[in-house]
Amino acid sequence: MKIIHVLKGIRGLSGLQLQKIDVSRVISLSSKKRDLKILDTDHDYTLAVEYGEPMLKMELSNMGSISVPTFYTETKNVITRRYKTKNDIDDEINEIRKKQRELKNK
Repeated sequence: MKIIHVLKGIRGLSGLQLQKIDVSRVISLSSKKRDLKILDTDHDYTLAVEYGEPMLKMELSNMGSISVPTFYTETKNVITRRYKTKNDIDDEINEIRKKQRELKNK
């Protein structure tokens, strides 16, 4: 069974950009106050969601004078969202954890 949560913050700089997430795939949640704010300067906090979403990635390996691409699948990725206040992030985290508890109790 899936329980979907819609992230309310604005997009961060992570490679994985999902707004609707399956709470069963959330591995961890962390938040921090942003130190460097070039963009979205009114959003002081960042939420990082470690998420189990397979994503194809590429790495370049040097073989002498030739660069060879290596493709692999990363199974854990991070979604970042930005929020104006610490309370906004705390509310988001609490909603996700509540939905995760609901999922465990079913």
